[in-house]
Amino acid sequence: MRILITTDTFAPVINGVVTSVKNLKSGLEAEGHDVRILTLSNRICSYSLDKVWYIGYISADLVYPQARVGIPALFRIIREIIAWKPDVVHSQSEMSTMWLARIIARRCSVPLIHTYHTVYEDYTHYLSLNRVIGLKMAEMVSRSVLNKTNAVIVPTEKVIEILLRYGVNKPVFIVPTGIHPEYYHGEKHGVREKLREKFGIQPEEISRSEERRVGKECRS
Repeated sequence: MRILITTDTFAPVINGVVTSVKNLKSGLEAEGHDVRILTLSNRICSYSLDKVWYIGYISADLVYPQARVGIPALFRIIREIIAWKPDVVHSQSEMSTMWLARIIARRCSVPLIHTYHTVYEDYTHYLSLNRVIGLKMAEMVSRSVLNKTNAVIVPTEKVIEILLRYGVNKPVFIVPTGIHPEYYHGEKHGVREKLREKFGIQPEEISRSEERRVGKECRS
């Protein structure tokens, strides 16, 4: 498949969403899919590099004539993506790149899937000084964005319950955020051994959570 992932942040930025997107991209490519990224540039110009389209970002403090400079490049990139003909658009951000994801999905007549990374109601103190108003804003924005998609991916059952409470009426699926298991279990990097040495954990010791699990299995 040809899969377009849209995200407001990507490398060289480092955060949880970027890590999740990079892991998703590498995992899909390992399965033979052609994956491209559409994200925001860290400067005003737009460009493409290593299957990533960077859209020139125009901050609010720039004057209008400068804002017009970036428009042709934006349209050119959208035309390139439509010509590439993605089979699905997978958005990762609810803000700036979401409207581009909707445009491209509609023009290509393909599904728009969205991964809901951030439970905004946990950050209402950034949205409003009044918690009740902040919760309502988080609910309204989330419902409005997600109900314009074809399906939603969330990491846990808890987030499904939150979205149902918001009134999201699209199919919601649990797909836990991926990691590279070989990094933690393989001998290639020796991560487990380094962590054991750092925290003084002996090779024969196991964690308390593992002790509880093993004990529960033994009792059953």
